[in-house]
Amino acid sequence: MWTLDDLKSDRDTQITAICIVFFLLAFPAYFSFAASGVDGAAGLGGVRDYEVSGELTYVELASGGEYIADGTTFDIEDLHTDAIDGADDMNIVGVRLTMTYGEDETSQGIGCAAPGANQNDPDTISGTTEHAGFTGAADGQNGGQGGTHSAEAIW
Repeated sequence: MWTLDDLKSDRDTQITAICIVFFLLAFPAYFSFAASGVDGAAGLGGVRDYEVSGELTYVELASGGEYIADGTTFDIEDLHTDAIDGADDMNIVGVRLTMTYGEDETSQGIGCAAPGANQNDPDTISGTTEHAGFTGAADGQNGGQGGTHSAEAIW
């Protein structure tokens, strides 16, 4: 244990005391400065909005055609990126479902002239895509003609 006389006369005791005081002040000051940079104040990162730019590439997972009767639903399940070469090197950030459709309802015969029998009324076509809680939905009417619309989920 040191005494006040040791501090006044012993050079080693003086150097040791100065080092202790320095570290007692320097460490809290350093950690306070480092912690202030966590929220982005000193440019050290943290939680904030970032703008990331890159090159978008569209990869087709599947394509096909299906006749869907009026009032029925067609589900496409188990679409995944395992079949894409190099998918492990990609940063996949979204999915788009593009629906292209036509109109095959035609008015024919004598019964079609009756009120309310027009089969060329527009059909409503809807699609939904989902991944990890992110969903995108779109619907549209073909207006008695064909059409296209897309449902996107971006994460």
